[in-house]
Amino acid sequence: MFINNGYKPKYKSPRFSFRKDSGEGISMWRLLLQYFFVLAIFITIVIGLFKLQIVKGDENLFLSGSNQEREVILKAPRGLIYDTNNVPLVYNSPSFRIMYDNSSIYDSGLKKVEKEKLEDDLIHTLAQVLKYDEKKMKDAYLAQSRTANGDVIKNDKITILKALGRDEVLAVYPNLDKLKGVYIQIDETRIYTYPEEFAHILGYTGDVTQDDLKNNENLTYIDDIGKSGIEEVYDDKLRGKNGIKIAQQDIENNMTGEYTSVYAEKGKDLKLYLDVNVQKKLSELLREDIKERGTLSGAAAIQDIETGGLIGAVSVPSYDPNKLRDNIESYNSDERKLFLNRLVSAYP
Repeated sequence: MFINNGYKPKYKSPRFSFRKDSGEGISMWRLLLQYFFVLAIFITIVIGLFKLQIVKGDENLFLSGSNQEREVILKAPRGLIYDTNNVPLVYNSPSFRIMYDNSSIYDSGLKKVEKEKLEDDLIHTLAQVLKYDEKKMKDAYLAQSRTANGDVIKNDKITILKALGRDEVLAVYPNLDKLKGVYIQIDETRIYTYPEEFAHILGYTGDVTQDDLKNNENLTYIDDIGKSGIEEVYDDKLRGKNGIKIAQQDIENNMTGEYTSVYAEKGKDLKLYLDVNVQKKLSELLREDIKERGTLSGAAAIQDIETGGLIGAVSVPSYDPNKLRDNIESYNSDERKLFLNRLVSAYP
């Protein structure tokens, strides 16, 4: 038996030393790595915010203010009207409207006099570009932007001019940058194929008024409604249902995108008992008779004795509904009362 009296080894247990030193080292490195990782994320976020708000702040503000959406009404094609042999008496011709959003002026913070000056300048510029009567344009604008008492109506859908052709619109486009709030909308114009022969029968269409919009929630600013004749009597059937398109544009009114949310539904067609050939011949004979008698007016009708339906019905003098926009004043002032339908309203 051997007794070790006070002998101590000169080295520590390698197993114990290894576990202790290794454990402390791993914990410290983990803390350092986590610290630097969090710091890197924080620095990245700060740099990103700096670029977003400081370096590109003006650019982002411009983009946020310029990416605007406007609700555009898709006008429903108006129903057609045919004679007894399916000959079309009307058709819809593609055209354009010049629209105006006056909120660009009335949200500007300018004085009333300054706002009215901007309105006058805008109308003046458009009248010069289109070579159109400035007073008529101003009257049309005021009718949609003022109450009966003269108070301002903020309206983003004012029709300044309608029934414009391609060449007229092309003349306006280069000037849109100095016509803030002005935009072009696709439209359609009602064309009557036999205007004077059928004027008192078919009637004509016209713009909706502020009262029309208040009294009929189904109407929109872009609608044309029947003002007389068959166009007025069957207006609800002929008009159809409008759709909606969302137009996206930048601050300079440049279109950046669009999508349709509701599609338009065409109005219903109508078929009459009247015969185009009979109507034309009857109109010719009536005018000759009026001239021979030396009178100013007259009316004539031809009836189918078996059914009682009218195959011809003419009132003279007549008017051209295709030219109402330019001739309404002269038509109204004509002593012969062109709009009077002598078939039903008066003895010739």
